[in-house]
Amino acid sequence: MELTEISPIEKVGYEKLKNSHWVAHTEIMIDATPEQVWSVLTDTKSYPDWNEIILKIDGEIVDKGEVDVLFKAGPKAKPQLFHNFLYVEDGVEFYWSQVQALGIKDRHCFRVEATEDGKTRFIQSDQALGGLTWMLGKVAAKTQLEVYPMFNRSLKAEVERRYPHKK
Repeated sequence: MELTEISPIEKVGYEKLKNSHWVAHTEIMIDATPEQVWSVLTDTKSYPDWNEIILKIDGEIVDKGEVDVLFKAGPKAKPQLFHNFLYVEDGVEFYWSQVQALGIKDRHCFRVEATEDGKTRFIQSDQALGGLTWMLGKVAAKTQLEVYPMFNRSLKAEVERRYPHKK
């Protein structure tokens, strides 16, 4: 997938893998360790304090757990509640999966990766499969590329606030 740089520290992209399989990908560099980013990312009780996209997560980030996510697809969008099943590789990534309207299976992933310079690449991606993905996949992917960077920037700000980089 070809990624477009939207700032010196952010990239986004989307790709059609098959007729009914689309992927949206966003990433941002965070000046903190993966462990520090992971600790904020999995501190679901604090989400309402620092971001306006995922307003609330009820439940813990544990493998094979379940969470209810109150998600807002942009500042002017109406919040929607989703019930999700979690898959977790502790300290590396977690994703949830559910079947949405129109038979579209969604897989929403959060991933932290160490970089050579001691920072973290945070990746938020989404895959849409089946159902009416063949018709709505591109529109959904483009919307995600507008919304996910908002969450990513808020996460970066919160991580760097909690763990200030000492120069």
